[in-house]
Amino acid sequence: MDRIAPTFRLSEIEGDAVFGCAADDRLNCDGATVLQIIRSAYGGFRERIDEAMVHHHKHDCEACSILPTLDLKFLLHHGPLVVHRIAGRERLLGPAVNLTHRLLKNSVSQRTGRRGYLFTSDEAAEQLGLSKEAG
Repeated sequence: MDRIAPTFRLSEIEGDAVFGCAADDRLNCDGATVLQIIRSAYGGFRERIDEAMVHHHKHDCEACSILPTLDLKFLLHHGPLVVHRIAGRERLLGPAVNLTHRLLKNSVSQRTGRRGYLFTSDEAAEQLGLSKEAG
């Protein structure tokens, strides 16, 4: 999470998905900066996995055996949302949030063979000035 702040702020964690949004509800950077933030976050994740594998290399437990298979999926989408406070927590709501949740259920891994990837909606690519080949 440190690698995506302050551009993005944590909204929620749901299973293996981490949802964030622009820190001030407006993304004040360009597509190249967003891609660098994602690369940095991914690099930090891989470093932590590698450190854990070195530290636990003698373990034979199931949890340690899956470390090499863990990966990150990033999804960028742009659209209107509202922040609603429920039970002391901020929740992101709206059609763009619903669409983002649906976009997570995609076939990118099956089609590409990659466990980790960046999926960018057309709306996000347009907003950030990214071409479809930028990934």
